Amino acid sequence: TLSNTRQNNSSPILYPVLLNVIESVDASPAVLRLPSAVASVLVILVILSLPRVGIDKRVAFLAAILLVFSASQIRYAQEVREYSLSVLVASIMLYSCVSYCRDRYRRYLFLSVMFLAPLVQYGLVLFAAALLLFAGVQELYSHGWKKAISTLLLPTVCLMVGGAISAWLTLRFQ
Repeated sequence: TLSNTRQNNSSPILYPVLLNVIESVDASPAVLRLPSAVASVLVILVILSLPRVGIDKRVAFLAAILLVFSASQIRYAQEVREYSLSVLVASIMLYSCVSYCRDRYRRYLFLSVMFLAPLVQYGLVLFAAALLLFAGVQELYSHGWKKAISTLLLPTVCLMVGGAISAWLTLRFQ
């Protein structure tokens, strides 16, 4: 995986950098799989913390149970690939988007996750766009066009800058 990512793959840059750092310490299969296992456990904790930002406790608990027993999530936890990390980032994006929609002062997590999304996995860019659309519709419904555009301008710019950095690094080094 490390060799393929360095030469033939067009993976975003964050996970290969993490693997390179881990490989410099120990390149055993168990250690290389450790970030995926940790990310899979952290996903459950993020999902269980969704009631803090207003998601119903029953919904969060059901989502956590589904993740615990999901065959895909169990497989992701055992692979040396970025999938479990992308599920973690997606759950943090969801948490931060709902938090951002409820409380504008908590926007820094949303902005930073929007920036990191394209550096983790390209599919997260589509998820980020869906979250921006969700936040935009909510803001439009609550405050009108001008407020919706001004509120979503900075998260959109963060997403685009992260995408530009990811594309530049990928095209330059792979």
